[in-house]
Amino acid sequence: MERSAIRRLHAIGMVLLTILMAGVVGGVLLIVQVMVKDGHRQSLEMLAQAEGQLIAHEISAHADLMAAVLAAMVRNDAVAAAFAARDRTRLLSVAAPLFETIRNSYRIDHLYFILPDETVFLRVHAPGVTGDGIGRASLARAAADGEVRSGVESGRFGSLMERTVMPWRDGDGTLIGYVELAIEAFDAVADTRDGLGGEVYLLMSKDGLDRAAWDESRRRLGIEAGWDSIGWAAVMGQTAPLDPAVAAEVARNGPGARIVDIDRGGHRVGLITMPLSGNPSPPAWVLAVKDLSVATARSERMMWIVGPLALAGGVLVILLAHVTLKHVEKVVMRTEAQRAAIEEVARRDGLTGALCRREFDRRLGDEIDRVVMAAKPLGLMMLDLDHFKVINDTHGHPVGDQVLRRVAAVVADNIRPTDHFARFGGEEFALIVPGGGPATLDMLAGRILDAVRLTRVPLEAGDEIGVTLSIGMACHDGTGPAADLLAAADRALYRAKESGRDRACAAA
Repeated sequence: MERSAIRRLHAIGMVLLTILMAGVVGGVLLIVQVMVKDGHRQSLEMLAQAEGQLIAHEISAHADLMAAVLAAMVRNDAVAAAFAARDRTRLLSVAAPLFETIRNSYRIDHLYFILPDETVFLRVHAPGVTGDGIGRASLARAAADGEVRSGVESGRFGSLMERTVMPWRDGDGTLIGYVELAIEAFDAVADTRDGLGGEVYLLMSKDGLDRAAWDESRRRLGIEAGWDSIGWAAVMGQTAPLDPAVAAEVARNGPGARIVDIDRGGHRVGLITMPLSGNPSPPAWVLAVKDLSVATARSERMMWIVGPLALAGGVLVILLAHVTLKHVEKVVMRTEAQRAAIEEVARRDGLTGALCRREFDRRLGDEIDRVVMAAKPLGLMMLDLDHFKVINDTHGHPVGDQVLRRVAAVVADNIRPTDHFARFGGEEFALIVPGGGPATLDMLAGRILDAVRLTRVPLEAGDEIGVTLSIGMACHDGTGPAADLLAAADRALYRAKESGRDRACAAA
């Protein structure tokens, strides 16, 4: 064969090899790009799920908090007397200091006293506005069944609030009226910002909103108006100014677009739109904005490395593709770990680290199911700090928070790995003791009481204070729901309090 022909075959072979390798490199790059994009979407899907769980948890926690505060308020004799006498001036004078305390402690924004005919007798947060009717669903449900009811609803001035309403009856069972507390719904959304790692916004449908009243409410609250940012919704709250490009994309896609990946100024941004928990009226949505630029830049750098190396041979192409897939897997696993961490945060009380009330209820139900199936004992303790209100009143809420954290840590150090320790509400805790009969409960209670008695909490002046617990104990007998076990332990706790505190009592 002539040299020229050999050269031609060599050239043809090189061209074919180059085309083949270019196709391999292009194929690898295309596969990587698709996997990275799919990884971004999976990450956003998992973040959307975790964000929804966090918001639902925050709304439930707010409802539980407001119900507890209302329960304490209706036991205030001065407030009850003023409300029953329909003495608005005296009611305001005694309720205003209480409202200021709960506003500063719990971010509760509104306090209403409502007459049985569902007209407002007193807005403690706005005492000049009275006599108007309240047509909200939560009040209607409370009036219908006589129970504490909660919901997410708009207010008189276009705000979106988490509301809890409690019917108030005197000693004879006569309805005095209703008392209602409300927290800005955006507080529950804003509290999830750190867990998301991005910015969050609360949107509400403009249907049924009065523009003039809405603008006035924004002005009164000192909040930047957001009526025109998104065509189909008003921006009720935001953790950062809303980027115009993001607002335009959300306006274009409408509320039905759950997850959108867009290019904003040369970097990728993920948008998550989901309905707000609690079935608010009018409808509301949470918009979460997650910057994907770091992950995108990392992926682009990776593709430029994979391409040139793939030209060295098919083996290197396969090897680098394997490395790329492993990298994408690590990205997905890291996102999964972040989601798991967010879920763990949702299961825990933010102050003490103990399980939250929702997680406690779930685990108690699971343990009762096991008792029924396996015929094993189950114990429950209700633990309540003695004279905790005195600590708060004397030393302030920061010291009270420190006491709660310290006592929770001491209890956690003195229980078994199989036990479930939760903050039940306020200064009250609960302990589920699987396999715990009376002897086990007595042993654990004694250990906890001894450890707490030895606990000292330092004060700023160099002094320190001690604290004690009262404990109520009950055992599940294999029948009856969780509520019966809780009620038995609570009655035992009451007897421990009545018997002098700093002791444990078992259910009769």
